[in-house]
This record gives sequence, C-alpha cells and structure tokens, in this order.
Amino acid sequence: MQIHRIGVRFAVVTAIAAIGFVAPAGLATTASAVAAEGTGTYAQWTLNAATTAGTISFGNAYPTATFVTNANGPSPDRIKIDTEDFLNASTPVGKAYGSSEGSAYLQQRHTSRGGPWTTVITFATPMPAGAWAFALGDLDVDSVTISATNVNGQPAKIAPWFQSTFNWCVGANQPSDCEVPPSTAKPIWDGKDSLRGLGAETEGASAWLRPTVAIKTLTLKWAAQRNWSNSSYRLWMVADGPGNRQSVECAALPESLPSVGVTRIAAPGCTTDAGQPVTVSVTCISELTRKQPRGDLSLCRQITGPRGGVAVQTFGQAPASITVTLTAPATQGYRAYRVSRTYSVT
Repeated sequence: MQIHRIGVRFAVVTAIAAIGFVAPAGLATTASAVAAEGTGTYAQWTLNAATTAGTISFGNAYPTATFVTNANGPSPDRIKIDTEDFLNASTPVGKAYGSSEGSAYLQQRHTSRGGPWTTVITFATPMPAGAWAFALGDLDVDSVTISATNVNGQPAKIAPWFQSTFNWCVGANQPSDCEVPPSTAKPIWDGKDSLRGLGAETEGASAWLRPTVAIKTLTLKWAAQRNWSNSSYRLWMVADGPGNRQSVECAALPESLPSVGVTRIAAPGCTTDAGQPVTVSVTCISELTRKQPRGDLSLCRQITGPRGGVAVQTFGQAPASITVTLTAPATQGYRAYRVSRTYSVT
C-alpha cells in the first residue's frame, strides 16, 4: 500500500476510483456538496387557441408534456405565458439552475374567492427524478396543493420534494414590480403537500420543489383565500441542461471526517451512470503553516490501495481545511460531474 503525506502548506492528490461512505464525527463541514449548477434549461410553454391547455418542452434531453387547466378568470388572461417576473441568480432556484430572466412561466388568475382550480401536467414519458425542479410564485392570498403520480400511476409523496420558501425580490437584479423596500413575505409550507400565502397581497412570495422520484403527472390545485380582482400565481419549471446530469450510485462524500483517524473515501472501480470514471481530489490547507511553514507538520495523508481505493488520514495537529472533490468528464448526452465538500479542523 502506498502512503502519500499531505502537509506543510498545500498539497493535492488524485486517484480514479469508486467512493465509499464513512461518516464518523470529527471535522465540521463548512460547505455543502454541490454539483455543477447554474446551467438549467427553463421550460418553453405554448398555449392552444382556447388558452386552457398547451404544451411544455425542455429540449431534446427531456420528455415533452401537455397541460390543461380549468382556471376561472377573465379571458384571455385567466391563463397566459409571461416573462415579466423572474427568479434572479440570488434566489435558491437561480443559484441551482441560473436566473430565469427572459424565460417564460405559466400565469393563472382568478377574480373571485373559490376553487380549487386544477392544472394537470402530463409528461409524454416519465420525467426523471433529480433532474428538474419547479417553483410556484406570487403565493400571497392563494393556496396550492400539489399531487403527482409515479411511473406506475401510484400517488407520489410530495413532502421529500420541498426545498425552501423564498421571495424573488432579493439581490441586485429584481423584477420591476418588486416593492420599495422589497417584500420579504414567504408562503407557509404545511410539511406535506400544500403552500399557503400569508393573506395580504405582496410581491414575490414563492417556494420551490425538486421531485425525488420519476413522475408521469403533476397536479396543482389552486384556491383563493380572499376576493382579489387581480390575484394570480406563477409556475416555473426548469431542468438540468444542456444534457443530463451524471449520477454516481457508488459514490458519496462523508458528512464529516474525524479529527484523528482514517476515513475511506474511494473504493475501486466506480463509474458514473454514463460510464465515466470518477476522479477523487483531496486538498489540505493550513492557515497556521501558511503563515509559518513547518516541514515536520503533517495535516493529513492520502492512503492509496493497490487496486486504487482511497482513504484520508487526519492527525488533528493544527487548524486545517480539507476539501474532497469528485469529478467525471462529460460524455455524449451528459454534462461533466463535479461534487465537492470542505471540512475544517476545529
């Protein structure tokens, strides 16, 4: 077995391998694992002549969909496609997929209390899990209940999909209808399948969800809490693109590392679902040794097995930052894969 010491000020080691999962207590995580984000493709919407149904497309990498609604509002604006509002790069959706500025969304209006009015989205083939998300916006005097069916036509659990509530009137680049000062209102998530506005008309109250199973249909039941002549809600849909995101069944970064000990990071032979080998990069940096170099101080070391397995040994001798990064190259139909996590010795 080969031993590689990593210490003093800076060192990087790489190995092509599969990833094991060990999560002992110890080092604190200072940055969550992130994949290659910010390159999403927002849905393209079309309406038929009756403006109660239409189609949805993300491009060639994903299935198309149709939608139909019984939204009750003034024709022709009870349902329309618009681009005026957007989710900028400071919103959670913008951080994950990129800003939606200039991209279309579906807007529905009502003119009286009542409902629910139902919108059903049906995918031509199942929409894959983890590859897309949707955001519901302007939920102030409205409520929305979400349901879906999986590839077998059975009801899907919605709760695991929920990501967060937010307000799109954040950051330097805001839609023109954001108030001054901007609203901070957010809808309330019931922990199961529904969102409810706070009951006063505001701008930007939103939430987003990321389906965790492949689905065939998505249904949104929208109701008005009060009588508002211009109350509406918006629906954005966005998918990874261009190309599919690679996944790694045999790879997972640990949630933490021990201050002192050995943690298995990689096992031999792992590839992505697109058949690409996974590269592991480990970086150790010490603020202490950056200011006062010491050749006798080992912060961590990589242990590489004879078949390519990788482990990291930590010594707890000084404050240190350890970053573990997993990458795989792009291939036909798939984007490059990258996941990284940083741990701090405290």
